[in-house]
Amino acid sequence: MIQTVKNLLEDGRSDERGSIAPIFAVMLLALLVMVGFSLDFRRIANTDAQLQSAVDAAVLSAAQTYSQNVTLPTAQRLNLATDAFNGTFDADIFSAAGDLTIDAINLRLGGENDEGIIATVEADLPLIFGGLFGQNSVDLFAESGAQASPPQDLEIVLALDNTVSMFNNNRFNLMRGAAKDFTNTLMDAAPAPGKIAIGVVPWASTVNINSERPGGFDVSPAAARNLGADGSRQEPNAPFENRLQYLLEPEDEVVYTAAAMQEDFDLVEWRGCIRTAPNERIVSPAGNVLRRLTDAPVPGMRWHVNRLEPHLRTVGFSGNTSNFNGDADALAAGLDLVQGDILRCDPELSGTFSNPYLNIDHACKNNSNSSAFNTLEACVSDPNEFSFLNQGGDLCPWRTNIFPWTSIRPISGPNVNCPAAMLGLSEDRSQIIDKLDEMFPVPPGTHADIGLMWGLRMLSPQREWADFFGQSRPKGYNDPGARKILVLLTDGENFYPRLQEGYYGCRENSNTARGSAGPCFVPDSIGAPTRDALDGLMLDACDAIRDDYEIELFTIAVDITSTRTIDLLADCAASPDRAFNISASEIDAVFQTIAAQELRLLQ
Repeated sequence: MIQTVKNLLEDGRSDERGSIAPIFAVMLLALLVMVGFSLDFRRIANTDAQLQSAVDAAVLSAAQTYSQNVTLPTAQRLNLATDAFNGTFDADIFSAAGDLTIDAINLRLGGENDEGIIATVEADLPLIFGGLFGQNSVDLFAESGAQASPPQDLEIVLALDNTVSMFNNNRFNLMRGAAKDFTNTLMDAAPAPGKIAIGVVPWASTVNINSERPGGFDVSPAAARNLGADGSRQEPNAPFENRLQYLLEPEDEVVYTAAAMQEDFDLVEWRGCIRTAPNERIVSPAGNVLRRLTDAPVPGMRWHVNRLEPHLRTVGFSGNTSNFNGDADALAAGLDLVQGDILRCDPELSGTFSNPYLNIDHACKNNSNSSAFNTLEACVSDPNEFSFLNQGGDLCPWRTNIFPWTSIRPISGPNVNCPAAMLGLSEDRSQIIDKLDEMFPVPPGTHADIGLMWGLRMLSPQREWADFFGQSRPKGYNDPGARKILVLLTDGENFYPRLQEGYYGCRENSNTARGSAGPCFVPDSIGAPTRDALDGLMLDACDAIRDDYEIELFTIAVDITSTRTIDLLADCAASPDRAFNISASEIDAVFQTIAAQELRLLQ
């Protein structure tokens, strides 16, 4: 184009018959100069802004890397920071002008106590119309700095739904895998002891307090396992202390003794699940929460032990032993009765979630007129009683088709709704992964507030809770050097158990009479649980966690179609950036999104 203008000028000078062409050429040249100057100026400004933005982002990455490697020599830390800078810079500058040439990149220590990174970048940008001005390119320069302050400590609790509905659509496996990937991502970035700790709260209608002591800093790679929904099926590690000290009788406010535990759990062991402590939560008859959740220690630090009574079919009459022919023979043979009733020799009940099991041998009759007794031997049919099964324990003959535990099946036992034990804030990658692998689904009752409440307690700096979980004392809520995060994942609406009591007992109706199991346990401070009460307890816990304790709360709704439940979980998080409504296939992506956000904000 420049040559064209020159030609016009020359043609104009040689044309003696008119003066229009020279004037036009001069005007065209002036216009071209203005347009060229404008285009080049805009191009310079845009590229300079992109260059500065790329340097700003890259120096933050470099500073983070420098701060995360505090245990290494300074020169090695700076080399790693330079690599991080280059990786981020190269990715970001790609969108700038394609013919931009980077002439020099320099990183040096600076800032307060030389704990900052200062970066300078020199570049050369060719000009499109620079030939008109005798300048073919322009030099660009960008400088940025970031203080490489030590990263904040991260204290994270994963409160994960362990109800049997998680069998559906492979949700349990997808949740487990996502939680493990999340753990690995964070532990890969753990810069030093005390910087990242993760706790796990498996919950359903109750929680398990048989916690092992959380491990110290160890980010060694964890064992890789290919598991089904029923998990690793390994006997869990023993609790770090005798948990009997925290227990009351199942229904009475009486200290639970070792003798009482032996009687109640004769065939198997108490696996570790509890019911609410007296007045732990208070709800009105209308379902309104009357006292805000706090992280204050529970008075007395004792909870009712969770034991599920056997629900068995009898011959249809009850009373003392004198009512039946042959009772004396049964008693002489050492065979026990069930609450004064004679069991049928086919005691199975209809219904998926009835609970027929025998913790000791019992007498049975085929009908009330028979004088002959048979014997029903002690048995349970719970695929999660690993110790019992490993020692050759008997499965109840009316419920043997419980393996593999890959779908909802009618199972029975005193611990049948008891999930895996919680794990306090641990810095040991393998221990966290093992706990996630240990988890298994348990029968029904969805109490999201239980996961939230115990997650808050795990993050609490109160000494009583730190001692309870056997963990190092978490940082204070307002500590500028720490961030507390709680992730709640669930696949269903809050739902109270019927036959099988959960944290707040159970709720009976005409279709779920408990028969020989006796009436439901109903806490005085809660009443028979309703969905409204459970939803209210959940929102109260969310508000306390977010607003009173300023814990970053994320909620993940998986495969939920109920608008009420989706809205409830969104209200719980109270931020669209922290409430996820997803399908099961998206669980891993969401966990990685959360992990990336936490690592990005470590500065």
